[in-house]
Amino acid sequence: MSEEHEKSTVLIRKHNRGDHSSQHYEICPICYTRPGMPLVPPLNFAMIASGVYRSGHPNKQNFAFLRKLGLKTILYFAMEEYPSEMQHFVEQEGIEVLHYRTEGNKEPFVEVNPEDISHALVKLLDKRSHP
Repeated sequence: MSEEHEKSTVLIRKHNRGDHSSQHYEICPICYTRPGMPLVPPLNFAMIASGVYRSGHPNKQNFAFLRKLGLKTILYFAMEEYPSEMQHFVEQEGIEVLHYRTEGNKEPFVEVNPEDISHALVKLLDKRSHP
């Protein structure tokens, strides 16, 4: 958990076979995790090469996992704005987001702007952009 994050204390009640105890945990409201919680990768997450990953759109359940990767740059290919919950996360983590406004490339003859692809490839190949 990053030292910069404000922490909150939450009460978690257990109700397992007569165990009605309560326990307080310190959590980070940005990533909604507590010690011992599993790390959850974004949908379709995979490593392409050392330090280069791809995935579907992450959400707050993925923040702790993404933090562990030590990301420096995110290449975002979509028409819509970068989601606000992700924007807050990347600002907190100091991650650069490069937004390429492209249509989904699912229909025949829909192409991504070649200049965007060139710029993204240059950034992708630059080791300074890697964790």
